[in-house]
Amino acid sequence: GQPAREVALLALSACDQQGAWSDGFLKKAIGDAGLDSRDAALATRLCFGVLQNRLLLDFCLADLSTIALEKLENKVLCSLRLGAYQMLFLTRVPQSAAVNESVNLARKYARNPKAADLVNGVLRSLARSREALPQPQSLSLRYSHPQWLVDAFSARLDNAGVEALLEANNGQPPMVAQVNTCRATTAEVAAALTEQGVQVQPHPWLGDCLVLSETGNLERLTAFQAGHIYIQDTAARLAVLAAGATPGMKVLDIAGGTGDLARAFARQAGPQGEVWLTDINDSMLRVGRDRLTDDGLILPLAVCDAEKLPFPDNYFDRVTVAYGLRNMTHKDRALAEMTRVLVPGGKLLVLEFSHIAKPLAPVYDWYSFKVLPWLGKKIAGDAGSYQYLAESIRMHPDQETLKAMLVAAGLSRVQYFNLTSGLTAVHEGVKLV
Repeated sequence: GQPAREVALLALSACDQQGAWSDGFLKKAIGDAGLDSRDAALATRLCFGVLQNRLLLDFCLADLSTIALEKLENKVLCSLRLGAYQMLFLTRVPQSAAVNESVNLARKYARNPKAADLVNGVLRSLARSREALPQPQSLSLRYSHPQWLVDAFSARLDNAGVEALLEANNGQPPMVAQVNTCRATTAEVAAALTEQGVQVQPHPWLGDCLVLSETGNLERLTAFQAGHIYIQDTAARLAVLAAGATPGMKVLDIAGGTGDLARAFARQAGPQGEVWLTDINDSMLRVGRDRLTDDGLILPLAVCDAEKLPFPDNYFDRVTVAYGLRNMTHKDRALAEMTRVLVPGGKLLVLEFSHIAKPLAPVYDWYSFKVLPWLGKKIAGDAGSYQYLAESIRMHPDQETLKAMLVAAGLSRVQYFNLTSGLTAVHEGVKLV
């Protein structure tokens, strides 16, 4: 409906004119407008869809407008882009609705009274010529990436590789939700989400996980508010499965911060078990505590340094650390401490960014050190954090080196499993004595 498109228009204009962060502005605008889940999903899809495909949309609109696009009022141009995106990418939206709603937005927000007529004429021309539109020869325009980025990819990959990378980079990654089976069944959660307009598919190989799309503002969904679902990285879920915690076990989650793994382990260990959530960052630990409390879980917490764990020898059946080891100054000491607190027969699991397969390494390194900091500066105003992320990953031991470090710490049966071509890896080892 009109509110969803209006919210998307205001978000797009704020990004252009105020340098707003699209995600933050859109979330607030959706809340202020009181959109239901379906309209929130539409507003989100429209805003992000236009941003992802803006160069292509402008290419299609430029030949149809009698006025150069850069000379149009910003909200008029955003109205055109919204209409064109719906007509070219959203097959379920009627062409007439896309045209009429964009015309109404232009009429409401344009200072020039003739702007609505321009929007109407351009979009109706687009509707007539949509099937015969020429594909831009430029990959930059076709996939809406800046030319310098396409050139950099082209220097490292063949044409097919560049096009595949651009298409994937502009795609929408799936959102994976873990069902809190302590509160509802997967079937009940799927039905509730579907009723609110969310597209739901079972995860192809992770039980009690759902792949979601068209969610809109996730926090407004009943299942999310009730604690029936939480968003969890599939790699973290795999680490939980690999740990194989069973009822009654004692589990230590190190650098657990937001509590995602601890929550899953608490379900596995049950009321007879004991799951500790620890982190060196007190404020991060409080976030995890609050999230666990919201889910009805009261777990023991400890602010502690992994290199000096405040636990007795031979105490835990499982110890895990996810995306935290690379930030530890003396990794050998931390691994020795983790081994010390394990019972004989206990298992340590380390989930961490690792070293990607060699054929992909040049592009991955260039993207990590050049593109990510640039995006961080443009989107979040913080290039430094993204630069640190890339540097900390580069300095972290590779898979074989980390495997040797686990052995040196006193663990046996050490092995690792690469995920996403080695972008991340799960290492595990068992303490025999």
